[in-house]
Amino acid sequence: MKPQKFNHPIECSSHFQEGEMKNEFMARIFSNPELRGGEPCIKGTRIPVSVIVASVAQGLTRQDIISEYRQLKDEDITAALLYASESVHQESIYALGDRP
Repeated sequence: MKPQKFNHPIECSSHFQEGEMKNEFMARIFSNPELRGGEPCIKGTRIPVSVIVASVAQGLTRQDIISEYRQLKDEDITAALLYASESVHQESIYALGDRP
């Protein structure tokens, strides 16, 4: 399917479930060039998506992350992971290494 464009600063392609999950994702992530250099953050906080994704990658549970960043909700973590997934989906990936 072709990606859909939304009237929102962050795009979301149609491979996400329709309805509530997409709306939750769109509503919870924002980017403002005047805050943290435009890095995508959880709305209402200055917590970057990258911090949440790195925390998950380091093995922290959702409860660990929420304990560390008390202003976050479980839905914020889901939104951050969905945003990261969409970002990777949108990127061009190039193989690195020795040339044949």
